[in-house]
Amino acid sequence: MNTSIRLRNNEGTEIYVSAEQITPLGFQSEISHELIPDIRDESGRFRVFDICMPAETNDHCDVIGQCRVHSMRRVSADKSIICVRYENVSAEVYRSLYESEGDFTSMRERAPVLRHA
Repeated sequence: MNTSIRLRNNEGTEIYVSAEQITPLGFQSEISHELIPDIRDESGRFRVFDICMPAETNDHCDVIGQCRVHSMRRVSADKSIICVRYENVSAEVYRSLYESEGDFTSMRERAPVLRHA
């Protein structure tokens, strides 16, 4: 099962990842090497990202939690797999992510929104 998730950091950088192996701790995703600078800050540490769900209007998103890249491993010349851990996600959001299979319309009714961004 792959669920497309939109991640946004404080500077407004957005990346879209396809979450694989969703667990209670987080998920894994394959990313291209062009995205690596977007997931690290100036000192090389992994950034904290808001997990965004498309809002009813497309001009903003609803933040349903936060996550951080926990580890990264290179799998080919141009791809890496990141392991992402939830930092501020309720059990209901996790369950909704797992059950939605990328259908955020059904998830919107179940997942509590932390804030509008």
